[in-house]
Amino acid sequence: MLENVEVIVKTFFVTILILVLTYWCMKKLGKGFFPPNRMTKHMQMLEYLPMGQEKGIALVQISETYYLLGISQGGISLLKELSKDEISDGETKEEIAFSSVLEKMNIQDFIKRGKKHE
Repeated sequence: MLENVEVIVKTFFVTILILVLTYWCMKKLGKGFFPPNRMTKHMQMLEYLPMGQEKGIALVQISETYYLLGISQGGISLLKELSKDEISDGETKEEIAFSSVLEKMNIQDFIKRGKKHE
């Protein structure tokens, strides 16, 4: 009986140690990869939509212009430059819905163009 308690306690502490080490590693390794809501004086990443492992689409604002960027391991591509009017439709900057931007852009055009290049 006492041996069973020792095994349970050791397993509990090892599990806690693994969780703490995993948290620490994720915090250290993930620090520079797309920090959320990073803002500078003239530039702000509004949203990021993952599209697979190490791939995604980002909506970035630089001054009064918005850019839709494709981000992958191979680099960053400009998908489309958007004006403030194309995005806001009377919404404030905090209320911009990323999905509405994709719908307005007709994202199918980008998918078709990507298949032609393959």
